[in-house]
Amino acid sequence: MKKNLFLAFALCGYFASAQVGINTQQPTETLDVNGTLRVRSLGNGSSSSTFDQVLVMKADGTIGKASRSSVGGASSSALVKTTAEPAGANCASGGLKVESGLDTNSNGTLDASEVSATNYVCNGVQGAQGIQGIQGPQGIQGPTGAAGQGIANGTAGAQIYLTSSTAPFSPLPPQTASGDVVISSTAVTTIANNAVTTAKIADASVTNAKIIPSAAIEYTKLALTNSIQNSDLVINSVTTSKVANGTVTTSKLSDDAVSSVKILNGAVTIGKISASGTPSSTTYLRGDGTWSTPASGSATNVGLGRLVDANNQLIGYVQSGGLSNYSIKTINGFYLTVNVDGTIPGAQTYYGDGSCSGPVKYINSGSTTTQNRNGKYLYYEGTTGKFFQLDNINANGYAQNTAIIGTTNIYNTSGTCTASATSNFGWKVQTTETTRATIGLPTTITLPLTVQ
Repeated sequence: MKKNLFLAFALCGYFASAQVGINTQQPTETLDVNGTLRVRSLGNGSSSSTFDQVLVMKADGTIGKASRSSVGGASSSALVKTTAEPAGANCASGGLKVESGLDTNSNGTLDASEVSATNYVCNGVQGAQGIQGIQGPQGIQGPTGAAGQGIANGTAGAQIYLTSSTAPFSPLPPQTASGDVVISSTAVTTIANNAVTTAKIADASVTNAKIIPSAAIEYTKLALTNSIQNSDLVINSVTTSKVANGTVTTSKLSDDAVSSVKILNGAVTIGKISASGTPSSTTYLRGDGTWSTPASGSATNVGLGRLVDANNQLIGYVQSGGLSNYSIKTINGFYLTVNVDGTIPGAQTYYGDGSCSGPVKYINSGSTTTQNRNGKYLYYEGTTGKFFQLDNINANGYAQNTAIIGTTNIYNTSGTCTASATSNFGWKVQTTETTRATIGLPTTITLPLTVQ
């Protein structure tokens, strides 16, 4: 009786609001079941053409319908497509691109619009090279090739065969060799006459050993500067007949190339010397290659005698002499002192630098008393071996001592250079060196010295 009453109330609710609730008094749908649902004896709905709808449910249990195709019904198959993937951002070493999805249009092909997932199967990085395998067995010998065409006969003797420049490098017709090299019929090669030109010889390839003593190389074949070295000449090899008049100039010889032992006595005559001016009994040859007349007659120039070394080189004219040195006037009119051992003594000198070799230098005059010194006097710098003339030479040809300015060190004749300030007087020295050639002094002096 209770169940029928409940059903009666339910039916009343149905007719009143068109919503029926089972196990709920507040239905929200036409049929609202609060509990499980069982349906018996349903028809076969596998045919997609007849049953093209399916039940779907919300999260709150509300049931609705949807087309089979929208939820992957029985007619939609899952498809997978693979394509090669080049090396790039997805696969550093390349690989496969794997796309998958449902065939919603049932055409058997995974179309671009049906792709729901894309994955990549990438190749691994290049591994280290494996060890080399053992050598395989030798293959069987191939069949014998066809007979070749052979080599054609030549058209003259001593011809040579060349192959073509491309594979299979087959022989070409014989050619006659031409050019700088000649080949005989017995395969002997010779260099053609006049074939060795300057361009054919590498620089510095012709050594002294390649030239025989009887080669007679002409003077015109030699370089004009430093061609003949001292080692090239034997003793007494330079005779008068070997030297053409006027050909021995400074540029032809290296410094010290021709020593006394290389020249036969009397071989160098006046005609062999290239110099400006006129040689005569009243002129002398200056160090600059000029024949000049002495300024004050021969007696004044000679002085007490000619000071020469072991090679008879004129060092100068002795003006005075002592037990250990000579005061001389050089052939070019300069005055200096030469020790009996061939050395040049220095003088006590104040310098503006610590090495006693700088441009600021004064020869100590010993006092503040005014003193004059000949403008041709030469100062010898012991620290450098150079000669210098006095500075501030007046119109009368001499220099006066002045107050020493800007010096910090002193050079003593003993060879030492020490710090020393002074308020003394001295002769200022020029900054430019006076060369031995300008002075008229030999480059080297060989002992013993002799006064002639």
